[in-house]
Order: sequence, then structure tokens, then C-alpha cells
Amino acid sequence: MKKKLLFLFLVLSLVLVSNVYALEAQYPEIMGKTITDETTPAGYVVYFFYLAMSLGSVLVFIVLVMAGVDFVTAGGEPAKITEGKKKIMSAIVGLIVLFSSFLILNSINPALLKIELEKVECPSGISIVKQTTDGKKVDDCITTTMTNIEGNIIETKAWAFSGCLLKEAYLCTQPDFKGTCTKVSDAKSQDYTCQPDYQFTDSTSLSGIKSIKFVWRSPGVYLYDKVGLESQDVSRSPKNLGSNIKNLNDIGFDNTAQSAQFIWPETETVEEDPIQYGVILFESINYSGKCSLGFINQEDMGAANSIGRNTLSSAIVFTMSEVEVSKDLGDIVLYNNIDCGQSTAEEVKTCTLDIHNYVTAGYIKDECPSFEDGDYVLSFSINGPGGMVLKGSQNALCEYFDSKSMISGSCYPSLKTKSTIYVQGPGGVKPESFIIFPVGNQ
Repeated sequence: MKKKLLFLFLVLSLVLVSNVYALEAQYPEIMGKTITDETTPAGYVVYFFYLAMSLGSVLVFIVLVMAGVDFVTAGGEPAKITEGKKKIMSAIVGLIVLFSSFLILNSINPALLKIELEKVECPSGISIVKQTTDGKKVDDCITTTMTNIEGNIIETKAWAFSGCLLKEAYLCTQPDFKGTCTKVSDAKSQDYTCQPDYQFTDSTSLSGIKSIKFVWRSPGVYLYDKVGLESQDVSRSPKNLGSNIKNLNDIGFDNTAQSAQFIWPETETVEEDPIQYGVILFESINYSGKCSLGFINQEDMGAANSIGRNTLSSAIVFTMSEVEVSKDLGDIVLYNNIDCGQSTAEEVKTCTLDIHNYVTAGYIKDECPSFEDGDYVLSFSINGPGGMVLKGSQNALCEYFDSKSMISGSCYPSLKTKSTIYVQGPGGVKPESFIIFPVGNQ
């Protein structure tokens, strides 16, 4: 008897499995439940519990039919009648066990039998369907940079990044950001500032993509290794600078930048005045050599008024406010004598330049009318949270100074030691122009 029941159970199982494969993994619905590519482990447990209940019920019915046949064909033979009764009792016991298990689980927690087949949630990211290496189709949500996407992406459902999170993404056809890489962005994600209600959306397909790089919005300056704010080597470009850096070789980007983009902190409303970023770019380390000032995007650093492509070696990053919201933070006093006019009997000429909460630039001869021909800046004092870049005549080389540069108090005693911007003699290099900007939190 037991052997017959086991045989029947195996036959039913084989029939069910063969039907499943014939339907290409389209599992039959059992008591409102089925198996899909989105089924969770809990969903599998519920489905196979109902499957066992259904198979058990079918077996009970078959055993009862077999018992009836035994009674009909017994012909009064006691052995067959007894065998029929045993089958009926076995079927009744099996039926009691089946429904008892259902009642017990339902009594413990009805939710155990009502687990829904949940889908993968993707509130912020790229929602996809991919085929795994073992051939299964699964939902997934890409939320971070991935150097090697396993399996194949067969459907891109939606891009959705909440708030001012994503600046741009790079989709590459080979792992480790190799092969053909495509930049995905929109106008608002590339804008200087952003409001919290903005949401990055796109419809670009990830089919055939094997690696993806997310570039998150962070205030500062983004440096690109290609003109047009594009990246040639996605593994290292773009680089975000949120503060000063004395040597770009420290981040593997020395003599590499070809374009630059500014991102400001997000604002609550469109009307709110944003905090802006500015940068001074230097061709040599330690903030020296040829330099240029920037506070708007530079799509080609080889254009006029910039230091050139593949020449950037250090940078000073600062924040500033709108010119209309003026605030005096202190001043910088230029002297035509060394030691800020403290150790000379000669006439001391001074020129006071204000430190504002925004950047100012100009020529010394224009801003310092007290300096006559033959008067040059030989020392200066910084009285407030400001930084200053002096540019020499003829060679256009630059030097950076702030309060940390001071040797004694607030005075920088002598520029004669800075050969980049001062060379002795009437025809030598002298400080010619300046850039002054706020330093620190204003």
C-alpha cells in the first residue's frame, strides 16, 4: 500500500514539473498563488505549502476511490474488505493531518498564509530587470557605482533619484569603466544650484552595460580630463574639489584637467541667494606659477584668460556671496617699503584694499593712486579673513598669501624673497595685479 501511494505521489509530481517546464517556468496558480521572477523566498514557502496541500488532497481522493473499488470487487472476501477499510482510515487520517496543519498555522498567525509576492522597491536609483549568470530573471535596484555588473540587464524600468543627489552617470560597455562610456545627465543636474524638490529622471536603457559610475552633486569645482565638461578616463574623471589642494598629483590629476564646472550648495527656493564657489587655478604646485581666476564654468581651459589644458597642478577653492549682498570683512594694506613701513626712515606709502564677501581683482596702479612711478609693493598686511594672489608684471606668474603666510603678526615683511613676482632693478618683475577673496566661513 505504502509503495503504491509513494508511486502515485511521484507520478503527480512528475506531471506537475513537466507542465511547468512545458510552460517555460509559468507556474500554475494554486489557491491564488503562483511563482514569478519577482517571487521572494517567503513567497516560495507559501506557494509550496499550498502545493503540498493540493497534492495531499488529490492523494486522499485517489485513496478513497481505490478503497471504493476494493469494496465493490471484494465479493464478500474478508481480506479485501479489511484492506478497503484500512485505506479509508488512512485517507481520513491524512485529510485530518492536512487541514490540522492549515488550522494550526492560521491560529498562530493568519499572516503566515497571506504573504504576498513582493517586488524589489527602488525609491532612489535605477530600477532594472536582469538575467543572472544561472539564467534567472530578477528585479534589481542600482544605487551605487558598480565596476562589474554580473549577468545581463534585459530591461530598464525607471531612473529616479530624489532630491539634489545625482549630477551625472557614466554607462560603460565593459567592466572597470572601459569600452564605450556614455554620459547621462540633464540640464538641471548640471545647473549651478538646485532645489530639494528636483528629481533626476531619465529613460536611457542599461542594456549591454557592464559598469556604471555615479557622480553625486557636491558643492565645489569638478575637473574633467576632456574639453566640454566630458570625461575621457571615467575611472578618474571628473574630480571634485571642495577645498584647496596644493598638489593635484596627490589625487592623481596633475596636468590632466581640460575643463571645469562649478556646483553650488542647494537652496530651498529659486529666489534664495546661493553661496557661490570660485577657484584660482595654478600651473605649479603650492599655489604658484601662472594662474587664472574662475567662478563660471570653463568648458575649455585652453581658451583665453585660463592657464591652459593639461597644466593645472594646484588650486584654491573659496566661497563667496552675490555682489549685491556686500559685506566688509577687513582689509589688506600694501606698502612701498619692507616690514610694513616699520623699519625705514623713507616716506611710507600705503594702499588699502577691502576684503569683501565676494572676489575682487584689479591692477595695483589703478587701485593705488598714492603709488607713483617707481613705487612697488614690497610688503603688506592682511587684517581679516581674506586671501590674496599677486601677479607679477611681464612674466604673469602668481603667488598666494593669506593669514597663515604671515611671518610676524599680520605683516608679510618682504616680497623681495619671492622671485616669481619681484626681481630687483628698474626692468625687473614687480607685483602688478591682485585677486582678493574671502577665506573661511563668512
